[in-house]
Amino acid sequence: MIQLYPLVRVAVILVAGMTVGYMTRSYLLSVHWLSAAALVMILTAVIRKVYVQSFFVFAVVFFIGGAAMLHAWHAMKTITSHSPVLYEAVVFSSPVVRERVVTCDLLILLQEEPVLVKSSFVRDARSEHLRMGDGLEACSSWKSWKENPSSSFDYALYMKSHGYRAQTLIKEWRGKEVSLHSLSWLTRARLVVGQWRESLIGLLREHGLFQQDLAVVTAMSLGDKSMINKEIRESYSMSGVSHVLALSGMHLGIIYWVLSMTAARWRRHRGWLRPVSEGIILLAIWTYVFLVGMSPSVVRSAVMITVFSLMSLLHRGKMSLNVLGFTAVVMLLVNPLNLFDVGFQMSFIAVASILLFSRRIFDCLPTVRHRMLRWLWGLLSVSVAAQIGVAPLTAYYFGQVSCYFLFTNIIIVVLTTLIIYLTLVFYVFLWFAPVASLLASVLSIAAHTQNTVVQWVSTCPGSVISHIHLHPVQVVLIYVIILSAYAMICRLDLYKHRKMITFAP
Repeated sequence: MIQLYPLVRVAVILVAGMTVGYMTRSYLLSVHWLSAAALVMILTAVIRKVYVQSFFVFAVVFFIGGAAMLHAWHAMKTITSHSPVLYEAVVFSSPVVRERVVTCDLLILLQEEPVLVKSSFVRDARSEHLRMGDGLEACSSWKSWKENPSSSFDYALYMKSHGYRAQTLIKEWRGKEVSLHSLSWLTRARLVVGQWRESLIGLLREHGLFQQDLAVVTAMSLGDKSMINKEIRESYSMSGVSHVLALSGMHLGIIYWVLSMTAARWRRHRGWLRPVSEGIILLAIWTYVFLVGMSPSVVRSAVMITVFSLMSLLHRGKMSLNVLGFTAVVMLLVNPLNLFDVGFQMSFIAVASILLFSRRIFDCLPTVRHRMLRWLWGLLSVSVAAQIGVAPLTAYYFGQVSCYFLFTNIIIVVLTTLIIYLTLVFYVFLWFAPVASLLASVLSIAAHTQNTVVQWVSTCPGSVISHIHLHPVQVVLIYVIILSAYAMICRLDLYKHRKMITFAP
C-alpha cells in the first residue's frame, strides 16, 4: 500500500488548492480564500475532535494554496501599450542572434517597479553586439500573449509563469547608461552573475568550441540553452534524452559528488570539520545554482541536496518522498507560478517515480553479481522508473513518446558525466593554456559524439511514437492507474511477507 508521508499529503493538497485557485481566478480574489482559511482555523480551535481537526488542517492548506496562487497571478498582470512608449531598460539575458531579429530579455525600469519583457530587436550591426547588462533607451509598444487554455501547451501561461509581463518588437533604440538603483540587490546580483556566465561561455569559445558542440556544453554546464537550434532540440526530444539539456538532479548530483570526494577526508571527521566541510560544499552548490540562473529543476535539486546533507549530519534517513514533498511545498510557496512550469512538473514527477519504482525494478534481477552489470542494471532501472513517471506528461505536452530511451540513456549518461567532469577541470586549469586547450579539444569531441549519437537514434525507424493527443483528464487517469498498480504490487508483497511468516518453521 502506498504510504503517503505527511509532507507529501501537504504538497498534494497545496497543489490541489493552487489548481482550483487558478481555475477560479476570474471571479475570486485571494482575500476570499484567506477568509475561508481563517474561518476553518476558528472551527479547528472550537471543535476538539482529532479526526475533524486533521481534516480542517488540510482544508487550511488547501485554502492557503488557492490564496497564494491568486496573489501571485494578479501580481503578474501583463502590461500593454497600444502606442509606442519611450522607456529605459537593461538587457537581462544573453542575446540570441536569429535570422531577422536578436532576441533577449529586457528589464524595463519603470518608476513603480521594474518589469521583465521578452524583446526582439530588428537585426543590424548594433543589435548583434548587445550584451547582458547593457543599458538602452527604446521606443516601442508592449503586447500581451493570447491565452489558450484549451491547448496542451499554453504559451501565454508559460511566459507569465516565468515572470514575463509583455513582449515587444524594438526598431528604434540607442545605447545609454542607466541607473540600477531602483533594482533590488538580488536583481543586480543576477545581472553580475549573468555577465560572469557570458564570460565563461566566451572562454569555451576562445578555446575552440563552436556551434552546437558549444551550445550543448553550455546548456549542460552553465544552464544556457539559448544557442541550441531547433534541429538539436527535436533530436534530443525524439531520443528521449532532452532532460540532459536542462540542468537537474543528475548534473547537480555529479557536481555534489565531485565536491564530496574532494572533501572526503574532512567529511569523515566526527568533529567540527565535518559540518564546516558540508557548509562549504552547500555554499558552492548554491553559488553554482545562482550562476546558472536558478531554474526550477536545479533549485529543486539544490533544496533536496541541502536536506540530504543536513539529514546525513544528523544520521537520519537521507532521501524519501517526504523530502521531495518538503521541497515542493517550499518552492510552490515561494513562487506558486512554478506549478505551471513544464520542467518543474517533470522534475518532481520523475524523482517521485524513481523513488517509488527504481528499487522494485532493480530487484527483479536479484542474481546479478558482477559489479559492472549491476551498475548497468541500476542505470536501466532508474531510467525505466523515471520514464514511467514522465511519459504521460511527455505525451500530453509534446505529443510523442520515445521508444529507444533505454539505449540512448546508457550512452548519454556516460557522455554527460564525462562532459561535466571535463568542463569543471577545464575551468580549473584555465591558468595553464596548453592543458586548457587539450581539455577543450576532448570536450568538443565528447559533445560532438553525444550530438551525433542522439541525431542518429532520432532518425532510426520507429524511434518515436508521435501524434498523441491526450486530454488533461486522461493524463490524471493514467497516473491513477499507475499508482493503483503500485498499490496492488505493495499489497501482494505484504501478503507474501505475512504468508512467509505464518508458515515459517
